[in-house]
Amino acid sequence: MSNIADVSVLQRVLLVVLSALLGVLSFPPFALNFLSIVAWLPLLIAMNGASAKVATRIGVLHGVIFYGATLSWLTEVFTATPYMIVPLVMVMSCFTGLFGLLFSNAGRLFKGSLRLAVLGAVLWTGIEFFRSEMFLLKFPWMTPGVGLGPTLLTPIVGVYGVGFLIIFGCSLLSQRGLTKWGGGVIVLVICSWLMVRPDNGDEGKKVRILALQSEDGVLEDYLGMIEECEEDVDIILFPEYAFGRDVRESRYTWEALTELAMRRKAVVVVGTRTEGEDYWYNTALTLNETGEVGVHYKNHPVHFFDDGRAGEIAEAVESGGMRFGTPICFDNDYEGVVRRMTADGATFFAVPSLDAKSWTERQHWQHAELFRHRAAENGRWMLVAAGSGITQLIDAHGMPRQRLEPMVDGWMRVKLPVRNSETVYTRVGWLFPWVMLVISGAWTVYLLARGVHILFLRLGKLS
Repeated sequence: MSNIADVSVLQRVLLVVLSALLGVLSFPPFALNFLSIVAWLPLLIAMNGASAKVATRIGVLHGVIFYGATLSWLTEVFTATPYMIVPLVMVMSCFTGLFGLLFSNAGRLFKGSLRLAVLGAVLWTGIEFFRSEMFLLKFPWMTPGVGLGPTLLTPIVGVYGVGFLIIFGCSLLSQRGLTKWGGGVIVLVICSWLMVRPDNGDEGKKVRILALQSEDGVLEDYLGMIEECEEDVDIILFPEYAFGRDVRESRYTWEALTELAMRRKAVVVVGTRTEGEDYWYNTALTLNETGEVGVHYKNHPVHFFDDGRAGEIAEAVESGGMRFGTPICFDNDYEGVVRRMTADGATFFAVPSLDAKSWTERQHWQHAELFRHRAAENGRWMLVAAGSGITQLIDAHGMPRQRLEPMVDGWMRVKLPVRNSETVYTRVGWLFPWVMLVISGAWTVYLLARGVHILFLRLGKLS
C-alpha cells in the first residue's frame, strides 16, 4: 500500500475483522497469548488516514466482533435475558469507537510522526483504564495486556503499561517510513522478550495451605474433603459463598469451624455473608480456634447480580504469625484491592472465588487470567480456591504452578512462599494509567474546544 489514506473501505473492513479475530485467538480457550502483540496492528492500519466518522465506525465494528466473540458465554449467565449481551457489547464497542475518533483527529495534526504513535498509545491506555476501572459497567477482562499475559514489565507498570507498549509498537508499525516500521518491530520484539519469565527461586518461609474446590458442597462435604488431606496445613481456604448464610449466626456451623481450626491447628478462611439491617456484604471471614480474627468485604460486587453491598476497605489479615490478603473473586479483576492489601503488609494471598458451573468452562479460563496479573503486579504468590474452578496456585511472576481441573470437586495442598518486598508497581507504577487518563482527558477537552472555536469562526463568516 503506497498510501495508507488510499486504503479502500473494503480493505479497512477486512483489516478490522482480521484484528478482531487475532484478538479472540489470544484469549482462552485458544490462549495464543503471543498474538496479542500484533492483534491490534490491523485495526490501527485501518484507522490510519481514515476520517473521524470512518475511524469511529471502524472502532465500533471491531468491538462488536471482538467482544461479541470473546464474551459470547454471557448468554449462559443471563439465561432469562440472553439478549442482554447485545447492549453490553455495544457499550464496550463504543469505547473502541471513541478511540478511533480521537486517534483520527490526532492523525490529522501529527500525520505519520512519532508523536502520533505515542499519543495513540496514550489515548488507548487512558480510554481502556476508564472503561475497565472507573466506568459504570467497568469490565477489565479483554485488553491487549491481559491477552499477552504477565511479563517482566508487569511488576513495574502493570497490565495497563504492558498494553501501552503493545499499542505503541503497533501504532509505529501502522505508519509509513522505514524508521517508524523499524521502531515498531523493535518495540514488539521487546514485548515478545518480556514474555519470558524467570524461574522462581523463592526460598525461606513457606506457608502450607489447603484449598477446597466445590460449588455444591455443604459443611459435612467440606469436612470430608479436609479429612482426606492428612498432612499438616497452616491455612484451610474455602471458596466464595461456601456458606450461603452468615456462619457466625449458626451455632452448629460456627462451632464446627472453630473446632476444625483447633483440631488442625490452622487458620480457616471461609466465604460467607455478613448481614446488616437492610443490606449484606459478601465476606471473606478469617478465624482460628478462638474465633474471628479478620474480615474482608468484597469491594467489587459482580454487576447485575445480588452480590451484596460494596465494601470500601482493603487491608491485610494477621493471624498465626502470618500476614496475608483475602480479596474475593471479582476484587482481583481490578488493580486496586490486591495492591492496597500488599501495601498494608500482605505477604501472600488466599483468595475465595466463585464462577458458577453454568457460566461455561470458557468463562472460567478467561477469569483465571486476571488473578495472574494481580500476582505479578505486586510480586506476591496467590492461591485461589474457586467453587467450580479454576483453583490455582500462582507464583510471584504470575505463572500458574498448580491447578485443579474445572467443574469437579477436589482439594489441593500447596506450599506457598512468603514475600515482603514491594514491586515498583505497588509503590508508584500504579499511577501510570492515571497519567494516561489525565492526558487523554486533556486531549479530548482540547479537541472539543478546538471544534467549538472552528464552529464560531464559520458562523462569523456566515454572518
